[in-house]
Amino acid sequence: MALSALFWLAAAALLFGAVGAYNRLVRLRAGVAQAFAGIGAHGARLLALLEEFGAANPVDEAMPAHAVLKAAAAQFAICLAAARAAPLHAAEIAALATAAQVLGTAWGAALHELPEADGQDAAAAATTGPRALWRQRWEEEQMQSSASVQQFHTAVQHYNAAIAQFPALLLAWLFGFKAARALEWPLS
Repeated sequence: MALSALFWLAAAALLFGAVGAYNRLVRLRAGVAQAFAGIGAHGARLLALLEEFGAANPVDEAMPAHAVLKAAAAQFAICLAAARAAPLHAAEIAALATAAQVLGTAWGAALHELPEADGQDAAAAATTGPRALWRQRWEEEQMQSSASVQQFHTAVQHYNAAIAQFPALLLAWLFGFKAARALEWPLS
């Protein structure tokens, strides 16, 4: 009789432990998705800045980098939407990181095509010219995004650490929890 009660007590403890571990994994997975929301908001603000830049500097044959920037922004928007839908899928985050890198390179080239000065001397143009003003706005967006990116990295680290620990490792395998990928945000 005592052996039977001990068995049921151990089975109950194992069951409650497994439920608790599973709930923790679900909370951490939701935390990653919630942390990505900040990156998604930043990406939307960045796309709005690029639309404003495109409206202020229309594409023409003399500025081919502006056309490349427009294509890179479209690619970034698609990858951002895909990553927003699945922030735990490593392939979506890798595609977003690549699109962000392409966008950063295209931004630098398009910015370089802008005139340095609008009838100003070189010293004034370096701080108040069109190129300097757009560069400053871009850098402000990057500074604002750093907290969101860091929060996402932290959430991914906690989630990945949790699915690598025993006994949660068994539950992660059983329920198909995969490791998430941190986002490299090379836009600056």
